[in-house]
Amino acid sequence: MQPEALILPTSHITHHHRHWPHSRTEDAELTEHAMINAGQAIVCSAILDEQSKQDVMNSILFAQLAASAQYDRCSQPKDWYQFYTNILGNVGWVTTQHNIEDIVLDKDQPVRVDQFIIDYLNDKMDAVQLASMKRLITALQNVHDLSVKLFCSSAATDHQANFQLGACTQDTNKNVTISFGSICYTTTTTIENPLFATILHGKCGIASFQSMTLNEQIYGRVRDTIVQKLGQHAEKLTRDLILPSDT
Repeated sequence: MQPEALILPTSHITHHHRHWPHSRTEDAELTEHAMINAGQAIVCSAILDEQSKQDVMNSILFAQLAASAQYDRCSQPKDWYQFYTNILGNVGWVTTQHNIEDIVLDKDQPVRVDQFIIDYLNDKMDAVQLASMKRLITALQNVHDLSVKLFCSSAATDHQANFQLGACTQDTNKNVTISFGSICYTTTTTIENPLFATILHGKCGIASFQSMTLNEQIYGRVRDTIVQKLGQHAEKLTRDLILPSDT
């Protein structure tokens, strides 16, 4: 993929590098670090180095914005998600596992989205990743937090939502991997926070799970172009999110 083929809305773009913040507890100990990245919330492991963290955040934000320039995130979720994953593949993310399915509920009682997504990810993520997802969901409960407000406004309209929750790490060979669940749904109730709305029985949306590894050689060829095209979008659409302490 040629850098000139990467397309984003160009209004109000400035060219500068975004330095992603470290965890506030970095002086005391290495901890997981969570970020809101538009409509995606990501937990990064403590071993993820700074350059890799920037690459993850920039590439994922870029893919979201590129998809949203072509399709409405909430009213055209299947087209949006396909475009989003295609962009990730084009910039260097290699898919190692991908499942997508309709959300069909056979229960008579409404199901809360956070409960659904944990059940959905239970046999797809390992215990460490699941624990991170539960802490992430807890952190996303406070709708008055500015980071949570960013997530909610990016991921949902009054009755539709499309968001991703991910866990990112790095192995001993410096390979960066991310696993994330995506939920797109429609509900008759007004959505204040897309994670804590209720969905009704029957077919009401789609769920997917994807694991990817970043090809550094491919991404290295488009890294600077992505940073330039993101410009101040990286400042406006990302925020640090404080995770709850382990109990």
